[in-house]
Amino acid sequence: HPLRRQRRMWKRDRARYKIPLMESASEEELLRFAMDSMLDLFNSPSGFIFLPDGSDTDRGLMLWSNDHYRHYDERYLPHDHLPEDLIIQLTGRNGERVYRGLNNSNGDEPLYVVFGGKMKVMRGITAAVTENNRAVCAAGVCNKDSNYEEADLLLLETYLNSVWLTLRRRRFVNELQEAKEAAESANKAKNAFLATVSHELRTPRNGVPSMLQLIDTRSMDEEQRGYLHNAGASGRALRSIISDILD
Repeated sequence: HPLRRQRRMWKRDRARYKIPLMESASEEELLRFAMDSMLDLFNSPSGFIFLPDGSDTDRGLMLWSNDHYRHYDERYLPHDHLPEDLIIQLTGRNGERVYRGLNNSNGDEPLYVVFGGKMKVMRGITAAVTENNRAVCAAGVCNKDSNYEEADLLLLETYLNSVWLTLRRRRFVNELQEAKEAAESANKAKNAFLATVSHELRTPRNGVPSMLQLIDTRSMDEEQRGYLHNAGASGRALRSIISDILD
């Protein structure tokens, strides 16, 4: 229906443009908003968002819809890896991980029965954002009252890409901030080290010429005075070298 389609596009645009404005929100709050927006967009009661770790495709941040927490035992809902029930749904015939999917049952038999037989998946869509041939963000919704369509899948992919771009930018900014703070900390340590070294070197460096000047006031033969003058010249040269190094 044109009006229904227009309303959904409005919901999508509102959700997409609100996410980048959530600067003060935590990553978890942003993901929770993304989850709620997904469920609203597709009139679906259940969903998930998964952010894989770089080293392991099955481990990472796992976020479930509130519907899961209300109806299913938390032992089936891990927060740091994909559960086995979901891995089965995302595994292709050749054993490869397939995140993009659209499945509708015939209306009588469920596609899957998961979480210890407590949840029947009648229909669902899943999508992912990939970078360098690796999934970096995946999501899915299920059990809408009517069948999902290809347009739903395309919309999920578009929305998920917006979510990931915002997450990636926030993470990059955080990494830059951490690098800046580390650099500032290193610079403070360097300055403290130089101040200590400067003090430790300048004190004896200034003491040696002073003592040589006192000795120079004593009576001595020409050979001794020559030695003294050579020591003084060496001290002045050393003082110049140390000053250049410290500078």
